[in-house]
Amino acid sequence: MRDASHEVQFLVCDDMLQTSDLDGSMRKLQDDVQLLYIMTHGEFHSTGYEACLHAANWKPAAAGIGQKNLAVAVFDTCELIDSGSATSWQTVWQGATLGPNIRLLLGFDGAVAIDRASALRGKAFAENLINGNTFADAWISAVKSTVKSVYSKAVAIGIGDTVSDAQSVLNTASLSSMPSARGTGTPSFQERY
Repeated sequence: MRDASHEVQFLVCDDMLQTSDLDGSMRKLQDDVQLLYIMTHGEFHSTGYEACLHAANWKPAAAGIGQKNLAVAVFDTCELIDSGSATSWQTVWQGATLGPNIRLLLGFDGAVAIDRASALRGKAFAENLINGNTFADAWISAVKSTVKSVYSKAVAIGIGDTVSDAQSVLNTASLSSMPSARGTGTPSFQERY
């Protein structure tokens, strides 16, 4: 991304990233960027999604995301959602503290295989974005090109005021066409695999 003249504000290993950097107790790094990419372990529960950091889990749904600048969050982890769960992922995410700026969640439905090629996923995603792909297409294509397991199911989730608004975000949001904020009502979701 830097080679293509895009500003990269944070580049940290999860050993150094703390929940206090994200949950507002010290700061909210994700409020300073439009695109957040986190690669670590993750878990989906009936109480929400958790990104597993070195010392503690970050619960973005509880801490809140998308209040200021963040439009696209990539959780390169297991279980951003779990469509096989008894708990509806839409209900869980509708209960989250999602600000009006967050318009896309990218990640995995269920578990993801971790292997050597998965380390190249972020690079493939960035290259796809730089080549003009939408965020949704860039993510799904990057996963397909780097993960050879049928058990790894990439998902792109558009967030909108209506289902058609969420679908529009999936179809059009890109580096050159960042989505504008939605209303503050209950969000609607549309997923793409």
